Amino acid sequence: MGRRTHFVYLAVLYADRWSLIQLGSAYNPGIGYIGENFSILSVEARDVLLGGRPEVVITLSRERHDGDYSSNSSEGNSDEIVAVLGLDGDAPRWLGAFTTSAVEETYAMLEDEPTEVAPKRSEHKIDHRFDPATGEVELFAVSGFEPTNAPGRFKLGALPAACSAELGFLPGG
Repeated sequence: MGRRTHFVYLAVLYADRWSLIQLGSAYNPGIGYIGENFSILSVEARDVLLGGRPEVVITLSRERHDGDYSSNSSEGNSDEIVAVLGLDGDAPRWLGAFTTSAVEETYAMLEDEPTEVAPKRSEHKIDHRFDPATGEVELFAVSGFEPTNAPGRFKLGALPAACSAELGFLPGG
């Protein structure tokens, strides 16, 4: 058994040359009850900015879990992320990303067995709408949930307020 990290890339044929862009990774060490899953839910070309080439809108999910049989406990979280890749200019570039759903939970690994943790679950959500006329994305709260990002309107290409650095979809992120 050994450490296994799986990387997912997007290859873009751009101006007669290929660009390889890392979308994410998943860590699965092959030991115990620990690991990650990373998957692409959708990739679509959409005009989310007026003029130029269509943008690539990618929806992806990431799940992490870690368990401990000695305390009969497990912790997990999952996120759904929307990322926008621009295809105008010298090379493809991230215009921003935002988390639309985030779940964190703690629970017993084995039901009906003693555990050292109290079950907890929190779920956060936002919804979004692209406005091609202004080049903005609007993030708005979903009734009954705390938002994953601050609601508001953000200019694509200037989205750091809605895109946390750990998502890795901004220069230097």
